[in-house]
Amino acid sequence: MSEFFDRLSEALTSTGKNVGDKAKAKSDEVKLLYKVGTEKKALDIIFTELGKAYYEEYKEAPSEELAALVSEATIKSTEIAALEDQIRTIKGVYVCPNCGADIPLEYDFCGKCGTKVERPAPPAEETAEEEVQIKVEVDPDSADSTEE
Repeated sequence: MSEFFDRLSEALTSTGKNVGDKAKAKSDEVKLLYKVGTEKKALDIIFTELGKAYYEEYKEAPSEELAALVSEATIKSTEIAALEDQIRTIKGVYVCPNCGADIPLEYDFCGKCGTKVERPAPPAEETAEEEVQIKVEVDPDSADSTEE
């Protein structure tokens, strides 16, 4: 009977060790997968900054392979700037030339950096013919890939 309990004890000890080893291996795997994900996000940020730097440096004369992307980025940048101008008009603010902060139209100084600024001329009344329309398209597939 003693032999039975000795073998049972060995089996339980062995099984416990195997379970512990597997749990540790799984834990190590999860830690490494998390680190891989973190490093991929860091790499994506680097690639984004690299792309921005290339765009700023070569947007006037991009390489032939990247000309289409540079053109698309320029179009999108122009559309974004126009939309931001529309937002500022609705909010009744203008941009500080020193720090880029929004300043209410009635202010003479920037509330963020203190720079004295000249107020912009009031916008002229637009007629229906002068009105600029900007079409914003949202790709439903790319909505899931926005900032995480």
